[in-house]
Amino acid sequence: MKIYTIALLSLVSSVLAFEKTVPCMMWSPRNYLEPKPVNQLVIAADDAPHTFASQFGPNICDAKIVTLIDQPKIHNDDFTSSQTAEAFAVVKEHYEKAGTKAHISYINDEMDIKDMNAIMVMKCDSVSMHMEAKELEQLIGNEDDFYMPKGRSLYTTFVLPPAKDVETLKENAKYIEQYMNLLETLVGDNYVVLYTSSKGRKTTAPLNKRALTGRAPRAEQANLPIFAKYQLFTPGIFMGIGVSFLLLVILVIGITWLGGIQTPIRFEGKPKKQ
Repeated sequence: MKIYTIALLSLVSSVLAFEKTVPCMMWSPRNYLEPKPVNQLVIAADDAPHTFASQFGPNICDAKIVTLIDQPKIHNDDFTSSQTAEAFAVVKEHYEKAGTKAHISYINDEMDIKDMNAIMVMKCDSVSMHMEAKELEQLIGNEDDFYMPKGRSLYTTFVLPPAKDVETLKENAKYIEQYMNLLETLVGDNYVVLYTSSKGRKTTAPLNKRALTGRAPRAEQANLPIFAKYQLFTPGIFMGIGVSFLLLVILVIGITWLGGIQTPIRFEGKPKKQ
């Protein structure tokens, strides 16, 4: 019975953890990352910064710029959803062509960017800088105005507008492309990028009604196989399957217990009085 209880509780915890997970990716053109296996499937928010930092190589402090791109209000599932995947094409392109890269599949709820900032400042004695996406336009064409410390690395947090709808994500993709061009102009390939979200979104909450209008396959997808046209397995579906399995296990255990009830074959009569 204890084994069944532990298994059921573990399943419930896993299902609930997938409901609000954020993506965590990092990449660099140089050999600044050493991907290591993560024992946990879903990383708790408090452990996320240290888990992230565990993927750094011993020479991470040689990078001139380590930058964290913060995209609030996204879910890990948005990278594969047919409605939003296109908005992440820029991130995927830079990640795929990077010399070294690491990916933590599931972090529960959010990444504590303040804690991440403290880790980098302590580890490399970096200069910390915070920048909003709207400030980027002022630097385009004026790269000399960008502050670069001498003899120390720079850790920047680049914050994008919250992803309230698909159109916002597409606009943010343009910001990311401009920001990556700025990094390459400033330091060439001597940088590290961390991409995550300081505030997650439940997978059951769609970004916007506009995100639901694109469910039908586009014309160029019409002749593709069904598994290429549609996303048939999401964390939401996983949750449904997990809960169904949980109820099925409870039903089987109940029926087994009922079937194990045994009644006496015969009853002893009362002894006769002499």
